[in-house]
Amino acid sequence: MSGETAPEPGPVLAFPTAAPAAKRRRRLPLIGLTAKQGAALAALLQGQSQIDAAAAAGCSVRQLRTWLDEARFRSAYRRATSEALDRAVTRARIVAEGGIEVLAASLRSDSESIRVRAAGIAVNLIARLEATSNAMALADLELTVRQLLDQKAREDALARSVERSA
Repeated sequence: MSGETAPEPGPVLAFPTAAPAAKRRRRLPLIGLTAKQGAALAALLQGQSQIDAAAAAGCSVRQLRTWLDEARFRSAYRRATSEALDRAVTRARIVAEGGIEVLAASLRSDSESIRVRAAGIAVNLIARLEATSNAMALADLELTVRQLLDQKAREDALARSVERSA
């Protein structure tokens, strides 16, 4: 172990759970969501059901599902989920360092059966890590493609509108 300690878990997101009437439409900085959308996002990230997340945000389940179909909300949800996963992976890496050292020592064991078992575990671990990394890269790529398609659709609609008015 290198002496590092796992970071203390912090709040996933600190979104307000209710917004004053005058501020309901105000967007949250950086992510472009309303306070209600932020509250729904925070509830979803904490593992609440859509019904409970909608209640926490003060909106209907139908409204929440509409937001889930919107690129901005989906993007914020994926980004927040990815950041939470990154924090968990970082903590797991620190904790797993000791396990990796034990695995490495097992690969040098005098016992052939221990070495073979350790080698199998190491190969399986590498394959799972690569698969996870590839899945995350694919999800990021899919999100980018969806955003580009949404942008193209908006641009096409604007072009059609300009053509009609000309």
